[in-house]
Amino acid sequence: MSRRVVIAGAALNPETTHVDHFVPWARYPVDLGHHFVLADSRCNGKKRERLRAYRHLATWTERNVVHGKQITDALKQSGISTELAISKQITYWAYAQTEAAAGRHG
Repeated sequence: MSRRVVIAGAALNPETTHVDHFVPWARYPVDLGHHFVLADSRCNGKKRERLRAYRHLATWTERNVVHGKQITDALKQSGISTELAISKQITYWAYAQTEAAAGRHG
């Protein structure tokens, strides 16, 4: 049985789905597991080094509140570095820096 994953109101197609960094690699080049998100390849290509819109920040935050322990356990089993508290600090720092510079979000 396959699960249907919906992002931004549309189902993701496995052939065009990327694993992306929530805070773009260009802004913070460290692979922390909680920064990984699924993204449509087209949307991901348009976003580049920009941060996602604030509505996505709210969704990412909610995902980590609801599923944080489950995500942490799965990442640790896979040997992927993870520290949710640090991921949150980095994410909020990146958004604060962009806001202070009147920058663009995705």
